[in-house]
Amino acid sequence: TAPSRDELKFIRSTSISGDIWPTTEVLITSGTGPDPELADAVPLLLSGFPAVFYTLDSEFDNLRVVRATAADGSTWGTPVEIPNSRHDDGYDVKIIAGKPAVLVGGFFEAPRFIRANDAEGTSWGSSVLTATEGRHFERSLLAELDGRPCVFFIQQGGEYRFIRANNAEGTSWGEVQVIGYGDTFDIPEQLVTINNKPLVIVSDTRAGNLLAIVQE
Repeated sequence: TAPSRDELKFIRSTSISGDIWPTTEVLITSGTGPDPELADAVPLLLSGFPAVFYTLDSEFDNLRVVRATAADGSTWGTPVEIPNSRHDDGYDVKIIAGKPAVLVGGFFEAPRFIRANDAEGTSWGSSVLTATEGRHFERSLLAELDGRPCVFFIQQGGEYRFIRANNAEGTSWGEVQVIGYGDTFDIPEQLVTINNKPLVIVSDTRAGNLLAIVQE
């Protein structure tokens, strides 16, 4: 059966071609409380086991992560709440220097970076502002560049901003670089690294185009 709004379910093909699927799903977790809606689920592989990041309710409070206790996803552990991970404008998840990390933030500040203390995501470090000043209304993007986290977001007013941490832990961040200009509500789509150089994909909401920005 399809999951209800207060459930996360997992299903994995039994063939490498994806031709054969089980008839039942595995219940990952259920929501509790006055507003138990589970949403914004993002899957990630943590130390060889599937994991899911998600929000517990529609108020965009702290993120949670739950990791399977079997590599095939047949059994799951207890969800872990990520402290200080409120995310008004969405979030991004990546593996940074071997450990999961999330990028979150409110509308009226720069993105915040939080990295797990272990590869399994069982405990999490402090929430660190990536810049002292910033206002953004669309989700920000996270990637790893040369073993360190880097961030892209669109500042209110349309500045395209890129920041790179000074260390793998993301406890200290470099200067903000303005790498382009657009509109406040342009949508960041992807931040990746190719040949150890960052590449940003942005949806231009004014002209309906996709823009690619790559470091020279």
